[in-house]
Amino acid sequence: MPQNLPDLITLALATYYLAITLTKLHGPGALAERIRHAVYRRRGFQLLDLGSGVGLAPEWLRPAGGHGADARTERLSDDWVATGAGCPLCASLYAAALLVATSALLPGATPMIQVLAVAGAASVLFSLGRYW
Repeated sequence: MPQNLPDLITLALATYYLAITLTKLHGPGALAERIRHAVYRRRGFQLLDLGSGVGLAPEWLRPAGGHGADARTERLSDDWVATGAGCPLCASLYAAALLVATSALLPGATPMIQVLAVAGAASVLFSLGRYW
């Protein structure tokens, strides 16, 4: 648990970087992207190519009932769990809990958390005026 302001700032920046990586970035070895895709698939979504030849990117969709002309599909934004898998603010609670527990249980993890904090600070500077 952070005992002073520098520790709190370090954990906050590390949390920021971890949350952004998990929800928006490719991640090392595509791990973050694979985690998000596993969540989407578990929620019943499929990555469909609806016309990349005409400039449309593949999209995650799932059937929502009906047949033929009445068939409906849902997008990621229609499912709160799938939406949360791509939301840095949503992931920050879990990232913070993980980092606080790690710092309390493994004192040797401090250098790793500091590296995440430096990356988080760089991300904050890069992100000024942008939205992930």
